[in-house]
Amino acid sequence: EYHKIFQRFYRGSSKEVMEKSGTGIGLFLSREIIEKHAGTITVTSGKKKKGSTFVIQLPYVG
Repeated sequence: EYHKIFQRFYRGSSKEVMEKSGTGIGLFLSREIIEKHAGTITVTSGKKKKGSTFVIQLPYVG
């Protein structure tokens, strides 16, 4: 399901998510910007409701 969170306007369907405001465009825009800079963004999650880890990698041009 993690690939879905990067879709434009995607919001989860749980009660907790529905009670919060938001458009669901933030992660979509983040991925677009990162990919325009030849980078990647990945997400991993441990236990449910314990948070997620996002890793952003961008190339170094020096």
